[in-house]
Amino acid sequence: MTGMHRRALLLSGLAALLTATEAVALSVYVAEDGQVSGPFDEAALKARLESRTKAAATLVWMQGMADWTPASKVPALAALVAGLPLDAPFDPAAYLVGAWVSDDHAMGSGKNAFVGKISVVFAANGSFTMQITGNRTTLKAIPAPQPGAPPMESEYLYWDISTVGTYVLRQQADGYFEVTMKGTVTDNSVNADGNALKGEEVREFRRMGPDHMQTRYGVNYRRTAS
Repeated sequence: MTGMHRRALLLSGLAALLTATEAVALSVYVAEDGQVSGPFDEAALKARLESRTKAAATLVWMQGMADWTPASKVPALAALVAGLPLDAPFDPAAYLVGAWVSDDHAMGSGKNAFVGKISVVFAANGSFTMQITGNRTTLKAIPAPQPGAPPMESEYLYWDISTVGTYVLRQQADGYFEVTMKGTVTDNSVNADGNALKGEEVREFRRMGPDHMQTRYGVNYRRTAS
């Protein structure tokens, strides 16, 4: 065999190896909570699926599939799913760490009622920062400019309340976990005095997905980039 032939065989073998490697490399999309994310490679998909129980309830799609299918029923993922624990234990403390933003929802009551959202960052060391923002357009009474004119006008109200402090987490028996937050509250809303006050608040959450939790009263929080 000449040197040229030997080199050609080596190059041919290398090309075949690269082709085989590309063929088995995973590139999988995941649909969860109405959101599509990915693609995930093997390591990232394992972390996402967490357990065989979750794999059976998680829809995935990869090149060549006709439709979204539970991960546990995809032949190409059989070995990966089999290597997962049956049901991964849930660690609420680790899950909570990160940045979360709530959906817009009603807050306050009476003349202080408004629609807004909450942005909160929970750190692994037990500290947190939270900001509540919202607004409301109301009608306020004013002296009528002339007899017979309606004594009302629009008034735009804006809320901006920030809190910095520490939190304590407690797991509850019904699947919720309780987060007690203590800290310094500063009201930067329109017409507020900006004074800092001490405050404490308790919220109850349950895990809806890897990046989605919900309060006991149905307010959704979704994980976001910090």
